[in-house]
Amino acid sequence: MKKVKILVIEDSLKHINDARNIIDGVIIETYKIVADFATTYVEAMELLRNNKYDGIISDVFFPFSKDIEWSKIIKDLCFMEIKKANPNYMEQSCKEYVTAVEKWLAGKEMHPTGILVGASAIKIELPIVFCSDGYHHGYKLQAVCKWQRKNRLPEIIDTEGLETIGSDMFSNTAIKKNWGKALEEILCAIFPELSQKRRLLQNLHINAGFVTDDIASKAAVDADLFDEFIDQVNQYHKLTGDCKKYDELVKKVQSLLKK
Repeated sequence: MKKVKILVIEDSLKHINDARNIIDGVIIETYKIVADFATTYVEAMELLRNNKYDGIISDVFFPFSKDIEWSKIIKDLCFMEIKKANPNYMEQSCKEYVTAVEKWLAGKEMHPTGILVGASAIKIELPIVFCSDGYHHGYKLQAVCKWQRKNRLPEIIDTEGLETIGSDMFSNTAIKKNWGKALEEILCAIFPELSQKRRLLQNLHINAGFVTDDIASKAAVDADLFDEFIDQVNQYHKLTGDCKKYDELVKKVQSLLKK
């Protein structure tokens, strides 16, 4: 059994407890997940210096340090990264988005310190996935989303499919974060064979309307769901009579599963 060591960065106690229950010590196929937790940027960097991790799951907005207020330095560093990805952010048509960036620039809201962790992860070629309780195109996260895409990182795990509170999708906050999906994403980022298997599974489900993309994603890292997924797709395509292409894809996926 392979041990996968992940650094989780999260400052909210309720989200930390949820993450521990879903991630730490979990066994998925032949992988045993072991997680360390950090609540600040300083703690995260210290753990990264002293340990070898396979990947990072990080919050976006969290403190730089428990004891030291380095607000101006963090603001400048975060803004430098944002400007690299979106130099004309002030020209955005969405005033709420510009206002959100201005708020954390002015120190009225917590800075997106996760960007600095992401920049460090890119330098040392360590896979990272952001897990947020907001919508990835929301007012607070839009700038981070542009930065993440510019750097070709996995999509932010956001409020999609979750119970939220708030007045609209752009400002809603999830009651719980989607740690399960974040774990799937980081495993696919760490192990290329899982990512390849997931792409094939997603191709299989394209015309099978009752098989959701979310099931395809989970099936890539869960052997039981994989078998169930293949059965559903096979049943569907037997009914439609167009099986040849999908039979070939199933064989490719099954050969990957044996690796």
